[in-house]
Amino acid sequence: MSKKYCGLSIFALMLVNFLSISVNAAEVPQLYEEEIPVLSQERQERFIVLQQAFQDVLTRVSGRGDVGLLPGMDTHLKQASRYVQQFRYRTKPEPVIEPVSGKETRQILWVRFNEKALNKLLQSQHLPVWGKSRPAVLIWLVVDDGKQRQLISNDSSHEVLPLINKQARVRGLPIRFPLLDLTDRANLRVSDVWANFEDTILAASRRYQAEAVLVGRVYQGFSGAWSARWSLYHEGRRQEWESGHELLGGTVVSGIDQSSDFLALRFAQVQEAGDEGRVLVQINGVKGLAEFNKVRDYLDSLTTVTQIQPYQVARDEVTFQLTTRSGRLGVEQAIALGATLMPEQSTESTATSKPKIILSPALVYRLIQ
Repeated sequence: MSKKYCGLSIFALMLVNFLSISVNAAEVPQLYEEEIPVLSQERQERFIVLQQAFQDVLTRVSGRGDVGLLPGMDTHLKQASRYVQQFRYRTKPEPVIEPVSGKETRQILWVRFNEKALNKLLQSQHLPVWGKSRPAVLIWLVVDDGKQRQLISNDSSHEVLPLINKQARVRGLPIRFPLLDLTDRANLRVSDVWANFEDTILAASRRYQAEAVLVGRVYQGFSGAWSARWSLYHEGRRQEWESGHELLGGTVVSGIDQSSDFLALRFAQVQEAGDEGRVLVQINGVKGLAEFNKVRDYLDSLTTVTQIQPYQVARDEVTFQLTTRSGRLGVEQAIALGATLMPEQSTESTATSKPKIILSPALVYRLIQ
């Protein structure tokens, strides 16, 4: 749905000065696109591959790892071609593994699914639609192969790195690995991560400005199988779980999947048909036209917002009326992912120039300078 902006008069806006702000939010690109290795361009293989690609995209958009197993979804998966907007075959410079046969191939099928049709399907199944703005996750991961414990960095050559990056792409989870530069090495040691020293890890994580921190300790047992202990830190809470698999890849995938499941429960909203509401949001500290425009554009960029209208302008604050698909909670959660606005308690203004507001704002924020 296209967004519309209803403006105030230029006269009202020119009462204030000019300043600027910045926006900091992790966005997932190509939410509705997928690439699958193939051995040929035959129609029968394409029919099968499109189902896998469709399931991957449904998983990414809904945030539900079990979406393909839900009742009735198998019928929709078999009709994957109905949701295809565009597809083409591409050739990779390096060989990749075709997942069914395990054979090497340089050929892949790229497909883009229709966003509106796919969202409508999820809505009809009472499943959430998770927008492209998502919490970034910083990963501190130690792998113990029985010979040494290695802390994985963003440029590590360890085989676990591409495995995690691939699964993060499937789940639509923005992830970051530490640089492990002199600053990181001065702030913590491998043993700190292995022992999961919370205070030390979170202090070292601040420089990366991630919304969540995932700590993983992966180790290989005497039988050759792999096990892992995971801790996810987010909004002052800690989630813990364990995983195990004969293969290293199967073990580390759990860290990404469980993290994505937890964060999707927090941020992905179920959009019912016709479930659009209006929310008043008051922004304090807006002292100039540049700030007004920045706040307006930021609120308009939120996935959950379909329309924005200035409701009231005072000396240093603006109240916007937002039309949203997911109500107050959806707006609150979307703003929480950014670094533009901070929550603030509502206070009664005594400014004589401020007109009387008809409705009280549901959410009150202050612009971060």
